[in-house]
Amino acid sequence: MSGNDTDQLQTLDKGLEVLMRLVERDGGWGVAELATASGFNKSTTFRILRTLQRRGFVSQLPDGKYEVRVEIFQFIMDRLSGRLNFQRIARSELERLAHEVRETVTLSIISNRQVKCLDKVDSPAAVHVTHLIGRLSPINKGSSGKAILAFLDQEELERYMDSSASKPSSEHETANRQKLLNDLVITRRMGYSESHQELDQGVSAVAAPIFDRFGRVIGSLTVLGFTQDFTPDFCIQYGSAVRKAAATISASLGHSLTPKPI
Repeated sequence: MSGNDTDQLQTLDKGLEVLMRLVERDGGWGVAELATASGFNKSTTFRILRTLQRRGFVSQLPDGKYEVRVEIFQFIMDRLSGRLNFQRIARSELERLAHEVRETVTLSIISNRQVKCLDKVDSPAAVHVTHLIGRLSPINKGSSGKAILAFLDQEELERYMDSSASKPSSEHETANRQKLLNDLVITRRMGYSESHQELDQGVSAVAAPIFDRFGRVIGSLTVLGFTQDFTPDFCIQYGSAVRKAAATISASLGHSLTPKPI
């Protein structure tokens, strides 16, 4: 680890220490007393407080003291609660589907314009493909991302397509973009996406979108395994199974309509 990395980690550690001190008390802290409690000098404590204030974690009271902004933590808890509920609701379908198709099944969400694996159930087969929880993948590659992209509204889809990762700058990239658009059309028609070795060599997958109660696509359910096992017939079989499982999860989230072929 470089000296710069060490310095950044120490600064982060100090910032978290100050934040935790703020959380411990009901009411405000003065800079001097917070510095004493945290074990830092006033200048360092003041800079940390100003940074936390700028990022919305603390606010300054009329008397000059600082306190935690409860609403920012409530926002964080709401987001985490929604994610945990999504994962909890989907878990039984992941387990059931993995047992049914005897392949690994993953649950993915959009995270910072990428696809993040939120949960997984490995195949019960002795030899199988696995996946890392927390792994980030490009949203324009692989079945998990394409299942989400295909069911975004047109304006949001165009924003993703016009991002630097998707913007064509050569004939090859233009061809890739056109292939992606074609894949999305097929995905909308079939209700599930398909990919072969787009992210990992020797790995194929099919995925279906998951919708919330407002009809917005919020994630995808994916079946993945060895490419040699994903024959056209099995892709149809897996596609039908993952589409039904994703629809069950969507219904549990309050969504009343399954994606319509177009």
